[in-house]
Amino acid sequence: MISFLSLLFLELLAVATITVSFSNGSTYVGCHQSEREALLSFKHDLNDTSNRLSSWVGDHGDCCKWDAVVCSNFTGNVLELHLGNPFNNYSSDAEYEVYERSQLRGKISSSLLDLKHLVYLDLSYNDFEGVQIPRFLGSMSNLRYLNLTKSFFAGMIPHQLGNLSTLQYLDLSHDSFIYAESLSWLSGLSSLKHLDMTYVSLTVASDWLLEINKLSSLTVLRLSGCRLQHIPLSPFPNFTSSLITLDLSSNRFDNTSIPSWVFSLRNLEFLGLGGNNFKGPIPDGLQNLTSLQHLDLSYNYFNSSIPNQLSRIRSLESLDLSYNSNLQGPLPLITYPYALTLDLSNNVFSGSIAQFLCHKIIEPRETQVLKLGSNSFSGELPNCWMNWQYLYVLELSDNNFTGILPFSIGNLSVLQSLHLRNNKFFGEIPLSLKNCTELVTLDIGENEFSGNIPTWIGERFSELVILNLRSNKFDGLLPREFCHLTSLQIMDLAYNNLSGSIPSCIRNFSAMAAMNYSKGNSIQYYTEGYESYIEDALLVIKGKTSKYKSILNLVRNMDLSKNKFSGEIPMEVTSLCALQSLNLSYNSLTGRIPETIGDMREIESLDLSANRLFGEIPQSITSLTFLDNLNLSNNKLIGRIPLGTQLQSFNASSFTGNELCGSPLKNCTVATVPTPRHENGEQEVDWFYVSMALGFMVGFWSLIGPLLINRRWRYMYCRFLDRIGDKLYFGVRKLC
Repeated sequence: MISFLSLLFLELLAVATITVSFSNGSTYVGCHQSEREALLSFKHDLNDTSNRLSSWVGDHGDCCKWDAVVCSNFTGNVLELHLGNPFNNYSSDAEYEVYERSQLRGKISSSLLDLKHLVYLDLSYNDFEGVQIPRFLGSMSNLRYLNLTKSFFAGMIPHQLGNLSTLQYLDLSHDSFIYAESLSWLSGLSSLKHLDMTYVSLTVASDWLLEINKLSSLTVLRLSGCRLQHIPLSPFPNFTSSLITLDLSSNRFDNTSIPSWVFSLRNLEFLGLGGNNFKGPIPDGLQNLTSLQHLDLSYNYFNSSIPNQLSRIRSLESLDLSYNSNLQGPLPLITYPYALTLDLSNNVFSGSIAQFLCHKIIEPRETQVLKLGSNSFSGELPNCWMNWQYLYVLELSDNNFTGILPFSIGNLSVLQSLHLRNNKFFGEIPLSLKNCTELVTLDIGENEFSGNIPTWIGERFSELVILNLRSNKFDGLLPREFCHLTSLQIMDLAYNNLSGSIPSCIRNFSAMAAMNYSKGNSIQYYTEGYESYIEDALLVIKGKTSKYKSILNLVRNMDLSKNKFSGEIPMEVTSLCALQSLNLSYNSLTGRIPETIGDMREIESLDLSANRLFGEIPQSITSLTFLDNLNLSNNKLIGRIPLGTQLQSFNASSFTGNELCGSPLKNCTVATVPTPRHENGEQEVDWFYVSMALGFMVGFWSLIGPLLINRRWRYMYCRFLDRIGDKLYFGVRKLC
């Protein structure tokens, strides 16, 4: 926010300069020749693969009209260079490729020194390929804004930057290959207001606070992930009244308590201390920070309970106490009327949450993200969810909640993510839940819900991407209405009592049929007033339970195992070409494995074990080149295992319990290749084998016969084999 304000200030300054020039009736002044030449020289040393600087041409052109260049309309001097990569906000592979192509590379020319009036320089999100930050930047004495974030610099930060006495904004963040052994050069930046060195290595810079303490105008300080080892307990900083943002997260300090001087920062709005080694009770001194809006104490070792004094910070919009492990006791009456996100997950809080949820407050509660998962809460959920109608995310997984879901949960009409996994809820899914039509994730697995799966899930939840009903007591048929869920990517109905056939209309699961990379790798919810929330989900794939988050939107999984499904595997399932994991094991499925199984090109895990499938394994299964987990055991399959690198690499246990032969099982003989039977047990001639034998004989003599008769053909064929051998030889050599 502060960086944006700084940028806005400089933009307004430029606009004001232009306005003054017009009010004085002055004529337009183009750029100076020396500055045009400096810009052309600067461009010459860059590698601009996406032609971002294509307008920078001509020995006599007006450089003030070039892209990314801002001039003073009064003097014609170049004031600003906006050369940050505009495509830095990528969330998918395709967007990342655009980002990479748009990066400027090469050398930063010292010709920039000829831009003597330059106040604004943004080179962020480019790729300068590990060179040191140029020392000459410290000679650009008029700079007020310098942004080098994530531009792949390396080496020690040049102390010459300390000469920029008018600099107000400095961002060197997200370049983990740059470092500083001392921050003494900071003392020269007497005008600095914004300092971001996130992920810059400051391991040996023991003087960091002593030097930063000299920056009396500082409003933003971000030193997250800098490998700082110690926070000095004194002196009290000079920026007590000015600092608004302090982020010291992910440093693993050797301090066990938060220094008291932090509590003197009365105007602080953002405090990030997550990912450190702080222990003991949450300090009462936090109540002094009455302007605080965002507090992050996650991933520490705080113990005891949440102090009631914390409730006095009524300005809080975000509170993150997750992953402290030792925070315990019942929840206090946290009365944050403006809190948009509360994350208390992964602790040992216990007792009922009824008082916490149903406590009346004067102002309407605006919480949008509530995470209480992985604690020891118990009892029934109270029927007062109408007080939380702005919730987008509700996470109550891995607790000891019991009882039926209250009817008022249907008041959460904007809810997008509901996690109730691994509790002891029972009864039917309440009808009121169908009002939550914005749901993207519905995870109620590992409970004791029963009855039929409601048809309205398929009718009302058109945006549903993740559906997890695993390990409950649902029975009856799989509703055909599910086939309306065209956005569904993950469906886990395993370990229930579902019966009947698998509907052929599952071909309508279009999100399982094709990957959509334009939506990015993760699943994000954009809430009103809350920037974004990245979804995570606990999934069982390949027999292992893992948490997925950063690549969740790339996962396609269907698990119907441990039910009572019968009938044939519908051929339509093979049209779900983007599916990566399919588990239909431990049902009563009959018939043959679909011949088109080879169309599922993305499949990595296929489990059809413990059914009643018969016939041969389709030859097309050898096309599944990504397959690394296969289980066809305990069926009625017969014949030879198709030859293919993938199939022969699997353990024999993948095929046992059938009448199969061939690698990795025993070699096939006439005796071990059984004669196929009809379901009524009668033997029949398998004309496939007869035709295959005849085809082999005809093909063999069609090839060999002419070679025996015609000497010239025989010579040409041998030369052809020699050339193929040479190509293979040199190909292998290149690989080696």
